[in-house]
Amino acid sequence: MTHTELPLLLSFPTELAQAILFHAPDFISLRALTLSSPFFYRAFLTAQKLILNKVLSNEFRASRTILPDALTTFTSARLSLQSDSQIRDDQIKSFLLNLHPITALPEIWSLSDFWALSTTHDHVKYFANDFAITLSANPLTGASHEVPSALTPTEMDRVERALYRYELYCNLFGKNHGYGRLDWPDQRRPDFRDQQRMFFGKFAPWENEQLATIYEYLVRKLSTAFNDVAEHDVVWGEFTVPFQDDYDPLYNYRDHWLSLGLEYLHRLATASTYNERYELLNPEFKCDSDFLYPAYSEPADDDYDEILIADLTEQDRDRILKPPFVKDPDVGPAEAWRWAYQGETTAYIYFQPDQRQLRKNGYVMFDYDRLCRWNLFSESYKPADRYNSEDAALTALRTDQMRKSWDERSKIWLRGGRGWWSENDQSKLVWDERLAVVARENTRANTANGTTGERINMHWESGGQMPPEPSSIPTQSTEAHAPSFWKNPANTKVHHQFNSTPPIVASKPDKSSQNQTQPATPASPVLPRETNPTTGCGIFFRRGHRDCGGSKNG
Repeated sequence: MTHTELPLLLSFPTELAQAILFHAPDFISLRALTLSSPFFYRAFLTAQKLILNKVLSNEFRASRTILPDALTTFTSARLSLQSDSQIRDDQIKSFLLNLHPITALPEIWSLSDFWALSTTHDHVKYFANDFAITLSANPLTGASHEVPSALTPTEMDRVERALYRYELYCNLFGKNHGYGRLDWPDQRRPDFRDQQRMFFGKFAPWENEQLATIYEYLVRKLSTAFNDVAEHDVVWGEFTVPFQDDYDPLYNYRDHWLSLGLEYLHRLATASTYNERYELLNPEFKCDSDFLYPAYSEPADDDYDEILIADLTEQDRDRILKPPFVKDPDVGPAEAWRWAYQGETTAYIYFQPDQRQLRKNGYVMFDYDRLCRWNLFSESYKPADRYNSEDAALTALRTDQMRKSWDERSKIWLRGGRGWWSENDQSKLVWDERLAVVARENTRANTANGTTGERINMHWESGGQMPPEPSSIPTQSTEAHAPSFWKNPANTKVHHQFNSTPPIVASKPDKSSQNQTQPATPASPVLPRETNPTTGCGIFFRRGHRDCGGSKNG
C-alpha cells in the first residue's frame, strides 16, 4: 500500500473496515489483513469477538457439520493432563464419560484459541483432500475410474470427521504424555479394555472402521518419509531399522510419530528433502509400541456371546452394537460395514485384516447411492487370499536388498562414516575418525567379553548450531503495536506448519545425484548425539540384538 493510498483509506468509516474483515475466508487471512494497516487493526479491536466468530463460521462454511467435531477435539487439546498415571486416567475417563458434540463456542476465547482451531482445521483439510484423491477405485474390485467424481459433501464430512477423531485420540492417548518412555515406566496408557469402553465404545462399528481407515492411510503417508531415511541413513542401517513397504500391525517403529498428531504428520508429509525428513524423524523420543492398534485389535467386548453379524436380530443389534455418535443422513457407511463384516462375529467388529483392502479404498466413507452404482452389495463379501506368490517373491527380494544395505552401512558406521548413503553414491557421507575409534573399541570390548549385541551408551553432543527458525510473518509497522500472539503465533501450543519448519543445513547436494532425495553436505563434520531411532533415550542396540531395533539375523 502506497503512502498516497493510506490517507484515503483512513478516511473511510470504521464500519467499512469491519465489513471487510467479516468476509475474511479464514483466520490466517484475517490475521494478514488485520496487520496490513492501523486502519484494519483498530477496526478489529473494536469488534474483536464478533469478527472472530464470523470468520470462524466462514472457515467452516464448506464443512459446517464438522464444527462440533473440531470444537470437541480442540477442547480435548486444552486438557491439562497430569503426570500421575492414575490421575490422568481419571481425567480421560471423566472427559469421555461426558463426551458429546459441542455445538456452541465458549464465552471467552483468546486469539491463540482461534488460531489453534484454524490451524488444526488446516491440517484436517490437507489430509482429507489428499485422502480423497485415492478414492477413485471401487472398494471391492479396485477398478479405477477414468474420471472419478468428486466426493459429495457428506462423504467429505466423514473423512474430515474421522481425521478429527484421530486427533482426539492423539490428544488423549498420544503426543507428549510420557507414554512408553523407558525412563518413565509408570507412564502407560489406560488398559486396552478400558480404552475399548471409554473411547471406542462411544462410537458405532462403522465409525470405528472409519477411524481405522484414516489410521492406515496415515501409516502409508508416514512410510514415504520414513523409508527415505531408513533406506539411506548410516546410523539407521547400523541399527537394522527395517523398511516399511506396506501396512504391518506388528511394526512398532512408527507408533511414536503417529501419536504426535496431525500437525506433526502434516509437516512430515510435506517435507520434500532428506534433510527435512531426517530432522523431523531423529529428535530423541519416547519408545512407543502400543499406540492405537493394540486397543483396536482386542476383541470389541467379552460381555456378549460371539454371534455372527449376519445372524444378528434387530434386538441383538440394539443390544450389542453402539449407535452412531454423529447422526449420518446417509446409510451408506452402516450398510457397507454390515456387508463387509457379515462373516465376522460380534467380538471382532472393526479393524480386521480381511477388510484392510476395503479400508484402503475408503469403503465406509461413501454414500449409499455410490456404493449401489458400484454394485457393492450384489454378492456376499469374500475376503481375498492374503497370500500372493508374486507379492511374496517381491517381499523376499526387498528383504534381501534391505539386509545387504544394512551390511554395507554397518561397515561404514564402523569406519566413522555418517549421513546419507546409497549403493551407487557415497559422496554425501561425512567422516570422523573419533566415531570410528569409539566404534572399534566398543566392538573389541564386547567381543572380548562375549557381550556382542548388548547395549552401548554413546552420547555425542552436537558440535554445531542450527540456524534459528525463520519467521513467516513480515515486519510491518502495525505489528510493532499488535499483541504478541499476532506477532508470532508460533509461540502458541499449536504451531502452523509454515511457522515451525525445522532448520535445514544450507549447503547444496551434489548435482550428480539430483534424481534422488539427498541431504545437503555439511560444511564441516558435525557429530550428532547418536540415538537408536527405534528406542530413543540415547541408547544404542548393537546389530543382531533382538529388541525394539529388530534383528539383522531375523
